[in-house]
Amino acid sequence: MQHHVLHIHSGTGGPRREAYARSLGKSSSAEGSPFIPVDSGVGHEHTASSVRRHDGVLFVGGGSSLYSYYLIQRQFLSRTFWQFPAIRSEREDVFLTAGVHSLCTGKMRMRNWLLVLFALSFFPVFLSAQSGDLASYQIYGGFTSLSNSFNGVPGSRQPLFGWEAALAFPAWHHLRPKLDYAAFNGTNLGAPQHAFFITAGGEYEYNVGKERLFADAMFGDVGLNQNWGANGSPGSNASFTTLFGGGVDTPVSKHLAIRLEGGYQYTNFALYQSLSYKFPYRIPGLPNNFARFSTGFVWIPGLKSTSSDVTSSRQEHQPVESELVYEDIGSFGHYHLFADSWWSNLHTAGVEYDRHSWGKFIGARMDYTADIMPLVILTQPSKTDVWGDPLTTDREHVPGLAFAPIGLRMMWRDGKRVKPYYFIKGGLIGFTQKALSKNATYESFTLQESLGAQFKLTERWDFRTGFLFFHFSDGFIVASNPGLDSLTYNAGLCYHLGKREAGR
Repeated sequence: MQHHVLHIHSGTGGPRREAYARSLGKSSSAEGSPFIPVDSGVGHEHTASSVRRHDGVLFVGGGSSLYSYYLIQRQFLSRTFWQFPAIRSEREDVFLTAGVHSLCTGKMRMRNWLLVLFALSFFPVFLSAQSGDLASYQIYGGFTSLSNSFNGVPGSRQPLFGWEAALAFPAWHHLRPKLDYAAFNGTNLGAPQHAFFITAGGEYEYNVGKERLFADAMFGDVGLNQNWGANGSPGSNASFTTLFGGGVDTPVSKHLAIRLEGGYQYTNFALYQSLSYKFPYRIPGLPNNFARFSTGFVWIPGLKSTSSDVTSSRQEHQPVESELVYEDIGSFGHYHLFADSWWSNLHTAGVEYDRHSWGKFIGARMDYTADIMPLVILTQPSKTDVWGDPLTTDREHVPGLAFAPIGLRMMWRDGKRVKPYYFIKGGLIGFTQKALSKNATYESFTLQESLGAQFKLTERWDFRTGFLFFHFSDGFIVASNPGLDSLTYNAGLCYHLGKREAGR
């Protein structure tokens, strides 16, 4: 019978390791393909004298290694470990499970303040007054729980408890932008579990009688102490996370409500071989999917109406200023800010749409902005390692597509010949092959920030030029996340679609 070797981490020692191996063998036998645990150090050759049996289970090698090998049948590998892409070693019969591949020190550091900066940049967008509770902020604080620990394999699952705080901005058509922070603490399998989540997203609400029902979708990062594996073994300390859920707010007064909510939380952590060699791997049963529950109080501060409400309603049916920008973006430099790769260059071209949507803030016109870039060319080394470092001087061109549906533009000196601007946009970018590293992803998240000026050419046309910071990375959807921070030029021709009436 042909077998293959999977390198997975036991996280236990001595009798516990053997018991864990037996439990895996028993659970896999239900599938018709039992595990045969093999206990060994990495790279050891095994002789007949090193083979022993214990309760009908075959063990090879010494008992001091922190790692284990499991010989399994080929068909079981393809059926059960499909979610963990295999990397073939120099030996034909050896596979290393490596569904996640970021390896060097510091590669998994959290960039949480990037998410906070991006979310807070939209704060002035929602200052415009509306009617009823939709015009108010929602400030939430309460108790929260996670259904499992991050090292909670079957038979050793333990929930985590903590606290949560959230801020939802005034709504637009029942949709509120939302920021959320949650922290969890606990212990499982002899290892501490200290995690914090920072997410941003949207919340849609609908009133049914006095009750307020809501559903939310949140995206962000989660940070975790590095010794979270069984018995304190090391693991990655950052991951992309999503939260989809909903709940109900029951009012107890005009400005206070009790909230009960639940949802589905996703993370993607991996164990490390050692702190000196951070090659990530996953073991069977290591959780990705969690249930999350929370209850607490929502404070809804009252907002006073202003004369701008009347002016806003008067302007509701007036023409709205909007424009199209035919833009071109190209790299001319790199620096390390959020990403670790800088051997690639990016060129994009597309169309941006800007619409005056939210009045003024600190003297700037507040515009909604979005773009689509059907032309994306990434020039990168043709061969890279799992870190994204080049292994050759040859380069290749990888086509792609990008779009950024969420953005804010601030423009000063509206109506003048020279108009300084700042914008920030978030979206997605995809390529026809995995970008920057063969172990990364096809799709990545993007963040664009730009400073520049728009120059009037005619009544309908402007010319725009500026400096743009373009970042993309996969957000630790997998642990190989080289990313790219590119300093680019931004140039474009602007065509005005709508114009405000005179005197407005």
